[in-house]
Amino acid sequence: MLEAIERYNHITFLASKLITLHVIRLRQEQNQVLPLSDREFQTCCNVISRSRGEDQDPTPCRDGPLRITLDLLRSQLPADYVLPHREGLTQALSWASISWIANVQVDVCYHLSQRLQRWIVLRLAADLAQQMPEKGLWRIASRIVETLVWKEKAAFGRAKS
Repeated sequence: MLEAIERYNHITFLASKLITLHVIRLRQEQNQVLPLSDREFQTCCNVISRSRGEDQDPTPCRDGPLRITLDLLRSQLPADYVLPHREGLTQALSWASISWIANVQVDVCYHLSQRLQRWIVLRLAADLAQQMPEKGLWRIASRIVETLVWKEKAAFGRAKS
């Protein structure tokens, strides 16, 4: 049981690292934003692990851009590094994928909007100095951010129900 928990943690850690590296690489190299869903994380879990314990090689990656990122990640690992296998963890990794995308949605829909509001208030306060009370600045910042993240919040609301 403990061995399965260690494999689960290892696979989800590597998958998180892989998908983060992939999103950053696509943004920097191709100015492309990857639309994220739980399927992408599930794919990362699969390609960063072996299907069964007796398999020597990890599951092949059919996605070309992801394969490039996977090769970059593997180049950072030691040469004798043995990837974990996911035998018996299919359902747990499926739930991990759903949990991962829920965390991403919370970050985008709530935490990012809060940080944007704080940044806008600071910028407005610097420009408007004493011309407007802080409460008014927060109201303006809130309206600006609402127009930026409305679609994400609507999608997040549908996903929660």
